Order: sequence, then structure tokens, then C-alpha cells
Amino acid sequence: IGKLAMERHRLWLRVIYCKQDGPGITKIWREELERLLLMAVVDMAAPERWQIERPHFLREMVKIAMDEVEYPSICKRCNGQKTSILTQNEADSKNQGQNNVIWLAGQSSDCPVCGGNGHKHRGNRYLAFKLGIGETWFRTNWRDRYNSILEVVRGCDGSAKSYLAKRLSS
Repeated sequence: IGKLAMERHRLWLRVIYCKQDGPGITKIWREELERLLLMAVVDMAAPERWQIERPHFLREMVKIAMDEVEYPSICKRCNGQKTSILTQNEADSKNQGQNNVIWLAGQSSDCPVCGGNGHKHRGNRYLAFKLGIGETWFRTNWRDRYNSILEVVRGCDGSAKSYLAKRLSS
């Protein structure tokens, strides 16, 4: 792991899990974490030549993604468990067009509501409002990009927790 990634993980644990992000010096840690995540997002976005709407737009998206990871909306269908028991209608729906797998009612599968991640995604209307852009513009031009940013932030969360677990077990 590189030095910047280690610093991101350290700050992620300190700010998100230890809640050391209040007024004063600790607020600087959150801003530094945002900056480091933004650097990772820019590295991802640069080769794709994203056209940025206005200054600080990507940083706003990083902040919203951090908020979504820090305060996830748990999927009501699977209660955050990532899998659920299929109803007959869901099994029938999954079976349409598939020849090699037969799904049965009562069988466990990735939750059809959250797609197996345990969290309810923030809606297009909410995200567009938070970014100050139109919902249609967000949906057609920024939703996939926001999802990419969200994966960068989730990756930081997962890596930080993995790093902490390794340190605690040694």
C-alpha cells in the first residue's frame, strides 16, 4: 500500500469511526481526508476527461459519497444482510431468459432491491438537489460517475477496516 493510501485509511478510521472531526484541529482531518479521496477520484476521472460543471463539483460529490458510506440507508428488504428469500414472482422473474440456473421460491439470493450490497442507494432527485443540478442532467451525465466515486469511497472504507483488522490481529 502506498503512502497516500495509508494516510487515507488512517484518516478514514480517525474521522469516520472515531468521530474525530469536530471543531478545531480535528476538522482539518476531515478536510484532509476529503482532499485525499478527491485526489483518487481525479486520478480515476482524468483519463475519461470528465467535463466538470463548476469548481469544487467533484469535491461536493466526494463529500456526498462520504456521507452515504458513513450514514448508509439500510435496505428495508434484506435489513442490510445483502441476501433475501425469493418470492415466487421474483423466482419466476429471475428464471425468464435463463437456461442454466433454475431459481425457486424460498431460495436465498442477492437482494433484488439493493442488488446485494445491503444499502439503499440515494435517489437521483436527492443527489441532483445536493449538487445543485437538474435531476435529468444528473441521471444522464453524472449518475454512473457518482457511482464510480462512491466505489472509491467504499474501497477506502473497506481497505481501512481490513488494515485495522490485520493490525489488531497481529
